[in-house]
Amino acid sequence: MTDISIPGIVPAEVFDTRTRAKGVSIGVMVSFAFNTMIGQVTPIAMERIGWRFYLLFVVCNFTNALYFWAFQPETKRRPLEEMNYLFTNAPLFVPTMDMRDFQFDLEHRVHEIEEKQDVARRESAASR
Repeated sequence: MTDISIPGIVPAEVFDTRTRAKGVSIGVMVSFAFNTMIGQVTPIAMERIGWRFYLLFVVCNFTNALYFWAFQPETKRRPLEEMNYLFTNAPLFVPTMDMRDFQFDLEHRVHEIEEKQDVARRESAASR
């Protein structure tokens, strides 16, 4: 199992449309910087400490798993339009959050937006 795709997936999923391009580019840039560093350091570390260098990756994967469990809200089956609200209003320690507070009815939201667009069209037509 690997987390090589995480720098591309997480920013693309959590940033709204306005900031997604910058978020993804920063995530990929940081990923490539660390991959370059690992590529430069690995031969030296393997020569000096051997198999114990793999413990670094074990620790990193374990702390990554803890981080995502504790601080990243669940985004499954959520529309991108709701990510900003979710990440802005979720508590810092997410295992204690009540997901019912963050349930959205997408069909209701679509209906609200259509009503607002109808009102705007009517106002635009009335002002002509």
